[in-house]
Amino acid sequence: MAKEVITGAVFTLATVDYSDELSEATIELEVDSHDSTTFASSGWKENIGGLKGFSLTLNFKKDADMSGLDLATWDDKGTVIAFTLGKDAAAPAAASPEYQGSVLIDKWTPLAANVGSMHEGSVTWPGTGTLTRAVA
Repeated sequence: MAKEVITGAVFTLATVDYSDELSEATIELEVDSHDSTTFASSGWKENIGGLKGFSLTLNFKKDADMSGLDLATWDDKGTVIAFTLGKDAAAPAAASPEYQGSVLIDKWTPLAANVGSMHEGSVTWPGTGTLTRAVA
């Protein structure tokens, strides 16, 4: 398997491209695990999967006039918004999937200032509904 360096991921929130404000984006998929161990399990634990869920974590550099992602999240706090995330600008394909879903804008830090530092921050939003992986 060839290794790769990601340099141009593309992120949209409500169809608006905020890629120029992000330095990192992570989708974490999870499945509830339920212990299904019985006396017939020969001393080994057995588990089955339950409900699925995901979260979206963004690390960003805030724009100087606070009109980009900051304004969008301020206006949309408490609502569910669709997003897309791909590792590059290529059309979705097997080698370049695009993830699509919706997140609840349940938190936002409008300002966290440090003297002499880049104006940046991070947030994790819970997914709601289905997360899809588009390849075409």
